[in-house]
Amino acid sequence: MFTTAYPRVATPRGGSAARNNHRTATRIVATVTALALGGAFTLAAPLAASADEHTESYAKGQFLSGTIAGFDLDQIVSLGAAEASNDGTQSAQIEKDPLDADVLDGTVVVEETDSPQIELDGVQIGPAAQYAEANNDGTSLGASGAIGDDGAIGVGRHQDTPPANATLDLQALLGNEFASTLADLKLELGALAASAEADLEVASGDYQIADAVLTFSSPAIANLTPKVDSALQEIEDALGDLVGSNGALIDDVNGLLVDLDPVLNLLGGDANVTATINAGNLEEIVHSILEDAYGNGAVWFDLETGEVHVDLELLLGGDLNNLAPGTELLSDAVVNQILEGITTTVATIADQVVDKVEDALHDATVDIHADLSTNVAQSPIVQEVCQLVDRVLTTPVLTDVTAVERLLNGLTGDLGGLLNAGIIGSLTDSLPDGVGDYVLDGNGVLKRITGFVNQTVQETVCNTTSTPVAPLTTSVTLDIEATVDELIDGAAARAVAAVEILGVDANLDLSLLIDGLGDSLLDGLFDGDGAVQDLVDALETGLVHPATEGLLGTGVGSVGDALRDVLSVQANVQELDDGQFTETAVRVSVLGDDLATLSLAEAIVGPNVTTIVDPECTDPDGCDTGGVTVTPPGGGGSGAGSLAYTGIGIATLIAVILALLAAGAYLVRESYRRNHPVVTTIG
Repeated sequence: MFTTAYPRVATPRGGSAARNNHRTATRIVATVTALALGGAFTLAAPLAASADEHTESYAKGQFLSGTIAGFDLDQIVSLGAAEASNDGTQSAQIEKDPLDADVLDGTVVVEETDSPQIELDGVQIGPAAQYAEANNDGTSLGASGAIGDDGAIGVGRHQDTPPANATLDLQALLGNEFASTLADLKLELGALAASAEADLEVASGDYQIADAVLTFSSPAIANLTPKVDSALQEIEDALGDLVGSNGALIDDVNGLLVDLDPVLNLLGGDANVTATINAGNLEEIVHSILEDAYGNGAVWFDLETGEVHVDLELLLGGDLNNLAPGTELLSDAVVNQILEGITTTVATIADQVVDKVEDALHDATVDIHADLSTNVAQSPIVQEVCQLVDRVLTTPVLTDVTAVERLLNGLTGDLGGLLNAGIIGSLTDSLPDGVGDYVLDGNGVLKRITGFVNQTVQETVCNTTSTPVAPLTTSVTLDIEATVDELIDGAAARAVAAVEILGVDANLDLSLLIDGLGDSLLDGLFDGDGAVQDLVDALETGLVHPATEGLLGTGVGSVGDALRDVLSVQANVQELDDGQFTETAVRVSVLGDDLATLSLAEAIVGPNVTTIVDPECTDPDGCDTGGVTVTPPGGGGSGAGSLAYTGIGIATLIAVILALLAAGAYLVRESYRRNHPVVTTIG
């Protein structure tokens, strides 16, 4: 919905007094010239002009005009305009029509069949004045915007100049194509004004733009802190890989100890081992260099919200009121300067983050502690112990067996068979024998036991014994304290180790260990595939590349595409069409006039204009404006032009000029005499 705004009002170029003085001086000169011509005409031949020939003039002042979706705004809402015309017989026709912003009431339905609804609530304007003056001498003045009661740009002689500001919500005109990269695109214009003056064939225009501010936001450059924090996770992960239970630093210590003795494996269950790298709170360190807003006075942007604020006046040199006709405020050079400035800043921030993190890593403190103590069991002492032992042996008394005895007792035949049959025994078996038993002696001869005798003998008895041995202790206690840089340089502020192997002190080569730790830190943090490079890659992927593509990308939908190719904002638009001259302070076009064209602060004069001059031009030989030499009113020119409207012949004109010269010479001479009286000297 259209709302009334009252932003600041700036003093136009040259100040209001300068503008009013210029117009006053012009009118005075015109009056004097007219009087002189009138006097000259009384001396010259009768004028050739006919009383039936009249000089037409026309003027119009309109603050807001244009088209949206092919429909003229005048057909959509009653914007109104100050419009005056004079057929050459009328007195001065003056129209003052202040534009009331309340007529812009938002959504308006065009009356034609099948016409779309057009949203106008994206255009906000403040009160603006509109002025038109058409005179019967062919002069005319049109003005609109921040103008005075007399149509003069600036404060005006009545000190009641309206602010004539405008805010254009351009986002609604772009559609959804740029939604992913561009939002809240607005153009704020302050104290707009335009005036056009015509004197028959010659016209000039002037304009005022107190300020012009372009604002937009882009997700591509928003959420700086979360994006940086996400990238910092690469560093945290890399530090975890270095100091974790299976990290590179513990592997370095463990490898050296295991080489010394496998028992000193720190990865065992009884080991107490820790490794830390303290680089500080990296998020806090990095956040300290992130700012709420970046940029300079002309362009500043918030990389948290993605908001961009562009002061086009400062960006274009501090003056919007001396621009060449048709100057494109959003030229490729200007847009690229804006967007490249932002993307360069984003890239610089990424570099600063990397530098800050890299410095923190170089200065980070490394602490490694390991202690392990284990009792190693020893083999027992095994030995054989022998001693002499008395033993009583019972020995049978044997007698020979006669043939008759053998026959009588059935002991004939094979002795082996008798033995197997159990009829006789053997001294070598384990079966008990008694008196009267027949046995085979050690030689296999059959004998009969007649009795037993006891005999004491000594023999050596040996036994194996095992004597336990106390376990021996193997242990290590190690502490290393240093910065990352110290370890990379092969040094440490503190490095101590006590190693005992099976109860015997052993030496640990700490210099070798420190070198290994330094190599691991260099590889893990600073080499081409280390943590810092991972951070660089993450910032490029999550921060720099989205900003570059979203703002400067050549693909469809970038901010650069929208500002360079879709939108056009022109200042000091001057047009000459069929005798009418139009001066427009600002013209905004979307899609090359196809979608929308809004003209803000427009002034029109005519209908006989053929030449446009610079309003500041006073050179009678003409002024160079953009390569085309034009002649100011009253100065030179061909026999055509304004002479056609005077009705004065060439001969008459020459007579008039001669009369003026003669009158001028007389006035000069008389003035000199009055100011330089004759002094008579008496001798």
